[in-house]
Amino acid sequence: MDELNKVRGYRAVLSNRDFVLIWCGEVFSRIGDGISQVALIWLVLQMTGSGVAVGTVVAVYTAAALIFGLPGGALADRWDRKKMMILSGIFSALFVAMIPVLYTNNGLSISVLAGLVFLLSTASQFFEPALDATIPNIVPESELMSANALKMTTRQLGQLLGPALGGVLVSTIGIANVLYLDALSFMIMAGAVALARLPRNQGGARERVKLKRLLADIGEGVTFIKGQRVLLSVILMAIVANSAFAPLTVITPLFVKNDLQAGPDGFGYLMSCLALGTLAGMLALGAMGNKVPKGKAILGGFVVSGLAAGLAGISSYLHQTLFCFFFLGVGVALINVPFLTLEQLLSPDTLRGKVLSTDRTLSMAATPVSQAGAGFIVEWIGARPFFGILGGVLLVCAIVGVLIRDLREVR
Repeated sequence: MDELNKVRGYRAVLSNRDFVLIWCGEVFSRIGDGISQVALIWLVLQMTGSGVAVGTVVAVYTAAALIFGLPGGALADRWDRKKMMILSGIFSALFVAMIPVLYTNNGLSISVLAGLVFLLSTASQFFEPALDATIPNIVPESELMSANALKMTTRQLGQLLGPALGGVLVSTIGIANVLYLDALSFMIMAGAVALARLPRNQGGARERVKLKRLLADIGEGVTFIKGQRVLLSVILMAIVANSAFAPLTVITPLFVKNDLQAGPDGFGYLMSCLALGTLAGMLALGAMGNKVPKGKAILGGFVVSGLAAGLAGISSYLHQTLFCFFFLGVGVALINVPFLTLEQLLSPDTLRGKVLSTDRTLSMAATPVSQAGAGFIVEWIGARPFFGILGGVLLVCAIVGVLIRDLREVR
């Protein structure tokens, strides 16, 4: 039987020593990220008592991602990715550990903290594209969907469990010790990468890169995307979908309070159902592996999430909306896992980091614009119509995708 026609699920990918090493490191790192989010926000509040200061620190993190996202992807194709990931992990550990050291010695101001957060975010912009670009080099194509599903499930679990664990740990062992644990998680990630046998990427030369050459590399990635119809289509649809989804966490509390007449517990239940649906979808896709046609999965995800969002907008009761949010999460998983897999498969190794970082950076850039615009829309028409707009946007993406034959038929 042809290798591409075999159904390879978690059993196959979990027998891959090098992937398992990286995945285990990712588990520690993602949980560390989740607990440090709580610790950092609490630290800012202790230092300033200001919501503006919290927002500033978050904005600084996002700014670094926007500035260094594209260069990080370009360098991931030009430099040795394994060394990039190891150095990124070591520097991330150093930047995080400096925060409690300075804090306990009365040397931490809000500007210094913002600077360290900026450096921490910068380091991650070199790690993420290198990691996503490396996975197709150590995992066979028949197992890539399962590997991506497992990796994205880990990220989702980190976002779910990390903050809850962080809250408990901040209360019991203190902010400083929580941040030391996060620094340790980065070192574990770096150690896992060091132990993995990763093939040298084709562009992995040791050389100095001038700004002009770096900009040319970024342009090369954009040019490649423009010339690939399927790749361009899914990236544009992903940017549109991410822009539509971005205000969800801002608008949902208002929807819960004003339209469903529920309290903060209702908001928590909805977001938990969304996360559980996403986890369920990712786990199911990973179990089925390459049996699932990637193009049809993406289009099906747009349909499922679009219908779920629309039904949420006309729901009158919390229990109905919980059901809708679960399937909204399932749709998100159906889009995200095969989308990342397609990006990896359609991009040659010498361009993969640039392609992945271009998509990630453009989607991130659209998020604050969308969230700001949503605030004005809610003031004008209320929270409920947002879900109808979101559902409509997602269904339009599905219709456009169906009209693109290459996307519809891609496996």
